[in-house]
Amino acid sequence: MDGLFRKEKYQEYVDLIKNVKEEVSTSMFDTRVKNQTDSILEDLKDKSDVQYLNMALIFLTIPLLLILVGQYIQFGFTLRTIILVFLLGFFLLYRSAMKSVTVESVLKGRAMSKFEYDENNQALGLNAKLDYILSGIAVKKSRLNLTRWYYALFFPFLMVFVTEIVKGEFDTKWYVIGLILAFLTGGYFWWKYFGYDLDDLEITEDEIVDIQRRINS
Repeated sequence: MDGLFRKEKYQEYVDLIKNVKEEVSTSMFDTRVKNQTDSILEDLKDKSDVQYLNMALIFLTIPLLLILVGQYIQFGFTLRTIILVFLLGFFLLYRSAMKSVTVESVLKGRAMSKFEYDENNQALGLNAKLDYILSGIAVKKSRLNLTRWYYALFFPFLMVFVTEIVKGEFDTKWYVIGLILAFLTGGYFWWKYFGYDLDDLEITEDEIVDIQRRINS
């Protein structure tokens, strides 16, 4: 009987230790999640990347437009002038895509603010916070992706046009060859260049999705 009592007491101690470990683990996880998400939110509020990418668009657009307008004045409407239509189409697409993801992020932000001082719905508040972070990451990814496509598609044309200004106008054969080489070099370079920042954002996104999965499991 005494042995049975000791066995039951031992099991109580084991269960107690197990519960304490789980509580400590949960507390550590909650603290880590709070610190991590707060840090990511601060990064999302930083608008330096917006200014940088906007300037990147301007630096490519202005010289390209000047050259295309100059060609139009000199030669009239040609196949090259169609690039102006593509430029307009791109910026309409850019505006539409950014408006869509930005509106979504604003709505997620409003949903998060509802739980800001609500201690009775911490799980819902954390989920709202994570959703807002994911929407902010989506905004940054969209802007980066669009800028990457812009440079990959239009920078090669600028390379060819500047080369023509220096060396003289190409005939059709060398113009096509020049464009192919420009896409293989300049286009590929910018695709990889902006890809590094996208990779970082995708890593952060995966971390947030993993946290969300764990708290909802």
